[in-house]
Amino acid sequence: MSLDGARTPGAADGRPEQSQSGHANGSINVPVLQNGAAAVPPTYLTHRLRLNPNSDHRPDNYEDLDLEFSPSLFSSLERYLPPNLLQQARDVKVNYMREILLRYYPESERIRLQKHREYRQKIISNYQRLHVELYNMHPTNFFMPSFLKAISENTEQAFRNLMSEPSPGIFTFEMLQPRFCEMLLAEVENFEKWVHETKFRIMRPNTMNKYGAVLDDFGMETMLDKLMEDFIRPLSKVFFPEVGGSNLDSHHGFVLEYGIDRDVDLGFHVDDSEVTLNVCLGKQFSGGELFFRGVRCGKHVNTETQSEEIFDYSHVPGRAVLHRGRHRHGARATTSGNRINLLLWCRSSVFRESRKYQRDFSSWCAECQREKKERQRQSVANIKMFIRTSSHMDTYALKAVTDLPAPFRSVFNFRYFNSLQSECFSTCYLSDVNMVISAPTGSGKTVLFELCIMRLLSNFITGDQKFTLLKGTLKTIYIAPSKALVQEKLRHWTQRFGTLGIDCLELTGDNEYYSVKSMQDADIILTTPEKFDAVSRYRIKDGGLSFFSDISLVLIDEVHLLNDPRGAALEAIVSRIKMLACNLEMKSSPLSRVRFLAVSATIPNISDLAEWLMVPTQGIKKFGEEMRPVKLTTKVFGYTPAKNDFLFEKRLQNYIFDLLMQFSGGKSALIFCSTRKGAQEAAQRLSQIAMTFGHSNPFIKSREQQERLREASLSCSDKQMQSYIIYGVGYHNGGLSMKDRNLIEGLFLNGDLRILCTTNTLAHGINLPAHTVVIKSTQYFNKEKGMYMEYERSMILQMCGRAGRPPFDDTGMVIIMTRKETVHLYENLLGGCEMVESQLLPCVTEHLTAEIVQSTVSDITRVIEWMKCSYLYVRMKKNPENYSIKGLSCNRIEKHLQEICVQKVNELSKYQMVWTDEDGFLLKPLEPGRLMTKYYLKFDTMKHIIQAPTNCSIEETLRTICKAEEIAWIQLRRNEKKLLNDINNDKDGRLHFHILDDKGKRKKRIQTREEKIFVLVNDCLTGDPVVRDLSMTQDTNSICSNGSRIAKCMKEYFLYKKSYKGALNSTLLAKCLHQKLWDDSPYLLKQLPGIGMVTAKALHSMGVTSFDTLSEADPRKIEMATGRKYPFGNHIKESLLSLPPKIEMTVAEPEVQRTGKSKLLITLTRLSDPVQSTKRHYADAIVGVEEDSLILFHEKIRLEDFSSPYHATVLFSSPEQGKLTIKADLIFEEFIGIDLHQKVIVRPPRDTNAISKFRQKELSSFIPKDCTSLPLSNELMEKFSMPSFKLIDEESEEEIPVAETEDDDCKIITERTVFDHIREKAKSLPFLPRSNDTVSPSLEAFTLIKKRTREMHLELDNDYNFEVLEIQGSYRIPQSRTAFEHPRLTETEQEMPIIDEYGQMHIPDSHTSSHLMMNAEIWNGEGAAAAEYFNTKPGTSTKEIISEHARKKPRNFLFLDSLKKTDPALVTVGNATSHTKEKARSAHISMPNDDIRLSVGSGGKLLSPSLQKRQVCSLSMAQGKKENSFLGFQSVFSFL
Repeated sequence: MSLDGARTPGAADGRPEQSQSGHANGSINVPVLQNGAAAVPPTYLTHRLRLNPNSDHRPDNYEDLDLEFSPSLFSSLERYLPPNLLQQARDVKVNYMREILLRYYPESERIRLQKHREYRQKIISNYQRLHVELYNMHPTNFFMPSFLKAISENTEQAFRNLMSEPSPGIFTFEMLQPRFCEMLLAEVENFEKWVHETKFRIMRPNTMNKYGAVLDDFGMETMLDKLMEDFIRPLSKVFFPEVGGSNLDSHHGFVLEYGIDRDVDLGFHVDDSEVTLNVCLGKQFSGGELFFRGVRCGKHVNTETQSEEIFDYSHVPGRAVLHRGRHRHGARATTSGNRINLLLWCRSSVFRESRKYQRDFSSWCAECQREKKERQRQSVANIKMFIRTSSHMDTYALKAVTDLPAPFRSVFNFRYFNSLQSECFSTCYLSDVNMVISAPTGSGKTVLFELCIMRLLSNFITGDQKFTLLKGTLKTIYIAPSKALVQEKLRHWTQRFGTLGIDCLELTGDNEYYSVKSMQDADIILTTPEKFDAVSRYRIKDGGLSFFSDISLVLIDEVHLLNDPRGAALEAIVSRIKMLACNLEMKSSPLSRVRFLAVSATIPNISDLAEWLMVPTQGIKKFGEEMRPVKLTTKVFGYTPAKNDFLFEKRLQNYIFDLLMQFSGGKSALIFCSTRKGAQEAAQRLSQIAMTFGHSNPFIKSREQQERLREASLSCSDKQMQSYIIYGVGYHNGGLSMKDRNLIEGLFLNGDLRILCTTNTLAHGINLPAHTVVIKSTQYFNKEKGMYMEYERSMILQMCGRAGRPPFDDTGMVIIMTRKETVHLYENLLGGCEMVESQLLPCVTEHLTAEIVQSTVSDITRVIEWMKCSYLYVRMKKNPENYSIKGLSCNRIEKHLQEICVQKVNELSKYQMVWTDEDGFLLKPLEPGRLMTKYYLKFDTMKHIIQAPTNCSIEETLRTICKAEEIAWIQLRRNEKKLLNDINNDKDGRLHFHILDDKGKRKKRIQTREEKIFVLVNDCLTGDPVVRDLSMTQDTNSICSNGSRIAKCMKEYFLYKKSYKGALNSTLLAKCLHQKLWDDSPYLLKQLPGIGMVTAKALHSMGVTSFDTLSEADPRKIEMATGRKYPFGNHIKESLLSLPPKIEMTVAEPEVQRTGKSKLLITLTRLSDPVQSTKRHYADAIVGVEEDSLILFHEKIRLEDFSSPYHATVLFSSPEQGKLTIKADLIFEEFIGIDLHQKVIVRPPRDTNAISKFRQKELSSFIPKDCTSLPLSNELMEKFSMPSFKLIDEESEEEIPVAETEDDDCKIITERTVFDHIREKAKSLPFLPRSNDTVSPSLEAFTLIKKRTREMHLELDNDYNFEVLEIQGSYRIPQSRTAFEHPRLTETEQEMPIIDEYGQMHIPDSHTSSHLMMNAEIWNGEGAAAAEYFNTKPGTSTKEIISEHARKKPRNFLFLDSLKKTDPALVTVGNATSHTKEKARSAHISMPNDDIRLSVGSGGKLLSPSLQKRQVCSLSMAQGKKENSFLGFQSVFSFL
């Protein structure tokens, strides 16, 4: 409403203005009034409203008229009419005021009001009133005599005699008679009974309460109007004049019900009113006290409470509480009974309009008052400081770039730093202290980063001022909230620091092509919190974290990201760096002296950030709006939500033009939209409106500008853009060609193009500032979560920073369009009043698991220390209520933190994600915990995976995914149920699985979120989904992307559990969810690039449904079937090149079998040459027993690189009776429909006993008394190794069982006997002369030992169930090949005796024994012994080599001294000559030419769990030396 009579833009020259409804002429159809008078005279264009209301004028009563707006609104507006209109007839005044109101209210608001009137009329015409006298005001029957007396006297003293003020701004007094309370309660109960009987749906009283009724809706509006005007307004006029108490003109009256079966309590909030009346009507109850916490304006609504503002009030029936609507309050739980309250929200339209143009509310907002006092105090202090330092003004002079060393001066393209940069110069560049800087956007904070980087680089400046860089030795880590900001800084710093030879490396989701070496060589690593967290989680075992020790500087941009849910990742990585920096092992590294610099927009609690980052006083720099180069004005407008987020964003387009006309002043404007399509639609809407103005287009200022725009439109290749440019409107997004993009940017910078609609990515990219920035909706569509989410605060601030940037303008305007309920959030954000809180607590379990997996924390004390390094600990002490902690002292809070740590560790231990000792002190990660960390899963999701059946079918796997926490945000909406029910009914038989009821029939009604997810994903995987609704499609996309990741985790978990069916089904489902197709879908060709649903259906119609049929199809026929032109068919056939090479798999059972054993030979042959591409294809080779669902063999293969043919031999126990089905599968990682499956049925041998007896006698003379297992060198291992497929970077793991010995004559092992045995063995080895055609004498020794032990592979041992016998081929992946033990292994059978340093034997418990995975040196990635052996100098005897090896190995011995002791006789080693009856098994390697044949015998084969005399201990490369308590003895035994 325009109170000063100013004309709106477009009306000054008589032009018709575009109305909200879209009518260009702005005409209004005025109805004929009841008396038949025609609307004549004055309009808002010819008569101006008064600036101040006429308090002496008594307005007419409009309640008898059928008006579009509230009668009280007309009565209130009449006081502002010009004097010459006040004497006019009522009809004339109605038309005049109605015309103003119609322009003021949007059409959508008018429609809403009309529907609300119809809703009320329907209730009033059907509801039978119980107490008719309540509907008209009867003061003597309603109010207490004391209250009536005070109102009649109408003086402040009379009111104060009536009322008490227990806390400032809160007044209580006796008001209602008991009889009135009883009648009103009875009336409300009668209304509720009518609602229940008629099943009439009524509106909720407000957004926070579910139980109650709106009194205005069933006829009490007139009575409540009288109550407000005659009884509340006199009081508010005296006590609340600063919030419009004297101009109350509308109300919202309702009753609320509280109780155990109703609303129990009411959260902390402010009312949508200027003055609130709250009267308890009664009933029996206890509890429900009101608690008040101070008055705040919208900007400060979330600020902290001062102690003097705390007040609690207990309800008394009939007694009223009167307070400001902005007085923050809530209601505690009603512990018993029922309580009903009458509330009257009194509002002032005048105050609300004037509030839009105010920024200071110190007259009633306590926080504004404090800020004003602080400004005054600061102003006085500054004046004193100025006077005191007037003689030393040179200290405040601007710093020059020449103050830097000569090598650094070329980095900056200006001569002087600005005032903010100059003030921080000495702290940034001349010291190493940590810093936190809070300053407005656009004030030049990036230069502060660069100064700190130069401070670090100054270590490389020599005495003669030369810059000599040692690459990668001192690293800078830059952390920003978005990829766009990281990439902007990457371009900027690569250009600036490139001349110094500085290497910058980007670590984001867009850059997956980095290596360990690139991270080690980089000087500046630019990353996002999530990516840096991921990299530091998964690069532990391969040396990827070695660069951590070189980190010297951590730069955190937009540190207020901590307040967003994503802030937990930032908090976790900073805490991790702090923990590692305090590690004693890092004492001599740069990390121990790491420096932190964090910058943010204006925030109130910068001191908390300083405490977290250990910043001294001189490192805290806080700057206000005075540091902003241009003055920025901000406006936040709230709008009523639509049915869905998409429609809401589309509706906002109708309001943009009016906002630009009101606030932009005809200057340039940027309109930020969340999507490309949204930007195009906004530009289209604005150009359509501008078209209706003809030559008076507000975006065109001159004829010359018009001509330049016409010429530019002709050179634009985008057809849509051509039609928009000529009206001064354009759009900018990543979909434009480079030519069009440059054209639009040039027009906008020159000022010819006044309005530019763009996506939010422009906020981080090209510098295109404008006078006005409009943020159309504060939400964007998150593809990962499949839902609309609020922008991150940093993104909003970046967009706002585009307004009025120098040197383009001296003022700026920011307009934010959002929902009504989020207005206060953005007012606080732009005002710098939003407290930065920690978001770590909701996801602390996941981050704690990650730290345990990384070994950052190894016991409970380190967990507590890690928590104390977090920002959560700082804020928990300052604001415990925000973290659900009430009434605890500081010491008690610390104890509470310890309890949280213990609770989380116990939860992880309960679900076997971490191992703890008996006291719950020591911590070690287990495989489920590693998988949860690797795949970034929620704790609850991992619990569902662990609880899933081991032999999961595809349907069971899918149901597990439907329960995942990652997609728990998906809701079942009422309007979706019919479609979901129809899909589940599945009349056409499209779906693989259905929701079933208790009787096994298809369920008729979908009732839960999990059922909706299950139906949606089944519909999607058909390849041709029925669902077309936008919101449901978005839900489906999120389900598939998250579900694929969860299924991959399930696959690895089932591999760990050795479940053949579970692993196979999870692998298949992960691919199907990724491709959104079942493997038997007729539209498999959709997997190829360039083929969508339309093309796939066209190909299906011509019989092309598989990759093979497509490769044989004629390109011209493809073009005919698809209706496309040449060379579309060629492009479609070329897309087949993206497929992996064709592989043939054969499974054969050799004729000659070992007794009691069966052997399978698996051969993989590459049938087509791999295509030269940067993309690698992988496949999982899995061999398993179908009956037992047991995995015998698994290996991940890179399809382009393996040596074809590739052989693997699997040995397993023959069935004693019946048959055994062995299945071999080659599952491609990405594509479905091309997997290979083979199976072999194995039957029992005919006469195993006779063969067994014969062979035992025959081979007895060939069993050697000893044999030696030699390690492979690093060179050989590198030749075999290859990068394994990883989500980010998978850890290297391999389980290899150790050789067993069986002893009849035994003795106790001690250190003396071990080394005596080694010396005896060294003496008995022959001397091998040097060979000219071998690389080293060690190879000949190796060959001799190989010959002596060749027969050992023929030895029969019925105690073994199965083994991987051999793998042939010059290529294998030792990291991923695993052979699995039988799952029926008992705890007793798993125990392996361990000998301590005193020669005593211990048997670890079953849990510990699973961790004693002996690190067999023949597979050791470090390969210390192997390297020594193969690199021995020529001429050195084998005896000397082994003796030297024996002398060096004891240095690495580790003994266990904390395990339980048991009978020493159980662990023995036989004498090398007379006490041994061993069946030693060794790794056998022969190398003819380039073909490497690796036969994995007992050193590499899987041992049976059914051994009665032998104990089994498996090996794992994943265990480090510190974790391997048996490493010392294992090293000796592998050598022997």
